[in-house]
Amino acid sequence: MDPLNIPARSNLALVLARTRFLLLALLAVQSSAAQQLDSTAVDSLRFYELADVMVTATRGSDRLGDLAIPAEVLTQDDANARGATRLSDLLGEIGGYTTVHAFGTGVQVQGLGSDYTLILLDGEPVIGRTSGTLDLSRLALHDIERVEVIRGPFSSLYGSDALAGVINLISRTPTAPWQARASARIESHETTHTAVDLAMNQGGARAGLGFDGIRSGGYDLDLATPEPTTPRYTDYTANGHLAVPLTERLTWRVRGRLAQQDQREGVNVSLPPGSMPLTGLGLRTDWSAGSELEQRFASGSKVAVRLYTSRFRTETELGSVDDLLQSRFDQDYSKGEIQLDALLGTKHLVTVGGGAILEAVEADRLRGARRTSSNLFAFVQEQWLASRLFELTASARFDAHSDYARRLSPMLAALVKPHERLRLRASLGSGFKAPTFQQRYLDFTNAPAGYSVYGATDLLASLDELEAQGLVSRYESTFTSGVALRPERSFSVNAGAEGAPFDGLQVSANLFHNTVSDLIEIAPVAELTNGRQVYSYFNLDRVQTQGLELGATVSPFSALSLTARYQYLDAVDLDALEAVEAGTIYRREAGRDRPVRPSEYGGLFQRSRHSGSLELRGILARPDLTVSLRGTVRTRYGDYDRNGNLVLDDASEYVAGHALVHVTLTHGLTDWLTLQAGVTNLFDYTNPARMPSQPGRLWFGGLRLTTAAD
Repeated sequence: MDPLNIPARSNLALVLARTRFLLLALLAVQSSAAQQLDSTAVDSLRFYELADVMVTATRGSDRLGDLAIPAEVLTQDDANARGATRLSDLLGEIGGYTTVHAFGTGVQVQGLGSDYTLILLDGEPVIGRTSGTLDLSRLALHDIERVEVIRGPFSSLYGSDALAGVINLISRTPTAPWQARASARIESHETTHTAVDLAMNQGGARAGLGFDGIRSGGYDLDLATPEPTTPRYTDYTANGHLAVPLTERLTWRVRGRLAQQDQREGVNVSLPPGSMPLTGLGLRTDWSAGSELEQRFASGSKVAVRLYTSRFRTETELGSVDDLLQSRFDQDYSKGEIQLDALLGTKHLVTVGGGAILEAVEADRLRGARRTSSNLFAFVQEQWLASRLFELTASARFDAHSDYARRLSPMLAALVKPHERLRLRASLGSGFKAPTFQQRYLDFTNAPAGYSVYGATDLLASLDELEAQGLVSRYESTFTSGVALRPERSFSVNAGAEGAPFDGLQVSANLFHNTVSDLIEIAPVAELTNGRQVYSYFNLDRVQTQGLELGATVSPFSALSLTARYQYLDAVDLDALEAVEAGTIYRREAGRDRPVRPSEYGGLFQRSRHSGSLELRGILARPDLTVSLRGTVRTRYGDYDRNGNLVLDDASEYVAGHALVHVTLTHGLTDWLTLQAGVTNLFDYTNPARMPSQPGRLWFGGLRLTTAAD
């Protein structure tokens, strides 16, 4: 028997459920955000600044240039110079990160979808995905010091969802004894944005409070439809953090966050004999609280105990007063974790840790309404500093989940420094993505459309109920009963180089290859006597993404930089490609069916073969003016299947390639007052039918106040 695929003990959920109350109680006496580290000053104009400190890649602190895996740091200066207020704004303008707009704004990394990238806030997961997408516009940047990005699978340290990479937002660490910041700006579409935060650093204790709010009138790209493209909404985020040294080597940290969005729309639909008022309401609330107790030792080792809990809830209403459709979704997440970092001699840094996770989801469309799951995990990492020229990092994580087979996720990475101006990197590893609650427990019937969808866990029970009622007409020939849903698995390889041939020039290149197997897809199971189709979720497909990432920054002098980034991507569904090559997938042409030619197969939807970005940033000392001119470009990509054969093969299925240009001017009027104005999508590119999330040209202007006391 494979020891990695033994079902986890069923009583694990009961044990963790009893600990949940203890976790919540201890939040008041522990602390969070272990990633608040002092870092050296960085020149934010650099594409890769080797002095940057990163905590995500090793769960410790390492200089960016000493990491063996593809990684980068985006600083607060990068966000400020662009005028970015949300994570979606920042990543959407940087080549190599493709934002996709389905169920919110997600991000593709190395061609893998947004549901394969783990999003962290101060090292803890942000929950609340819709159809796999975690909306990056939920995450405000006002109080964020830097954004750390790891490309490639990192389940070896972070578990599920880290197949494509990890994006970690690190909150600002107070440095001045007292500091206050406030900003306000207005934008197109009746949008206003305000933010304020207070911070202190007194006697070793650090604390901060922040607020970020947006109010928008929404926009409408197609006046022929009764509803707006995006309705009016308000969105605010409040957060706070505290770090207190209990002794010289013992520190307690605590952190909390509350975010809420209220979305409303009202339209009148003309129906005989008159007009029918329809309303749409949407409320999204998510909060989190975490704590950490960290003990440092004279040897340089340290141990930390972390507790974290989070909740995400949505409520929607759509329809008329007499016919109102309501929907709700409620997710809870709690985690307890311990981590030890130990120095062994002068060449080995070992990290070991483990913990437990309890999740619960309650929704209208889940069988049983409320479902829970639990997970025990342990991880280990060894960083071997073999010599000044060579470093090796190995890590692995073991997950024992209550709902699927146990998983072991290893990773190995090497760094070679043959010259002070050159670094060579190579890494390989595996990752996994757990089946979602929807894929496991969904219970949904759309009678008018004639179909039902059941989650994999309760599929057999649902079919037995239908059989007992005599409703099953036939089963699909491909249906196999009793097969448990498995996590999606990936294997990835990255190899690259980074160098500075001479002062003022930095270049980088990275080759990547990702293979994801056991992709979870929806497929037909049976047909009922009334003609209704029954669907469920199965491990079916395999996909492959591979390509090249290039980057270069030219800085002839410190006040001017030009940064270019390019990605070549080849992304295919391996099973679909084999079927096309075998001539078993057809398309209709001139009233007749014919096999799809291999040359017509366009790969995965929503992937551009070529994409890139360019930024010119200049700083004038007098007046204190920063100019940021940016552009992004992507070639055509498939939108969705139009001819019913489930592959990208027809010209009508593509969105044309396009480019976007953005300009931001930032003027430091005084030491404490900064003015900013700019425009995104300067040439007003829109595509209402295929890109409704692109609102066209947006103007903005505002000011930022900063005061600090020594």
